[in-house]
Amino acid sequence: MDQKLEGKIEIVDGAVKRYNEKHKPNDGMDVDGSPAAFKVGIETTAKEFLDVVKADENEQVRALTDGELSDVFRAVCPSVFPSPSLLVVLSRFPDSYMKKF
Repeated sequence: MDQKLEGKIEIVDGAVKRYNEKHKPNDGMDVDGSPAAFKVGIETTAKEFLDVVKADENEQVRALTDGELSDVFRAVCPSVFPSPSLLVVLSRFPDSYMKKF
């Protein structure tokens, strides 16, 4: 994977972490008892992903173009373009917000 894409993934990872911190309920669980954190997984839609990332106020996140965000989404979301190298990318995301496959 190219280093530029990895850098963009790290920026988005930070946005997701900040989103989860900001939206964490007091007990760490959602109303239905499931973890409340945003998770990137096979059922994640581009809209959900972009809503979380674009809600971030970080300058680095704001500097990412829609095309760059699309590249990151395709790289980290297995429902879009599954590939063997995807496991390397997904391993970078903590289990705390990755859905189990």
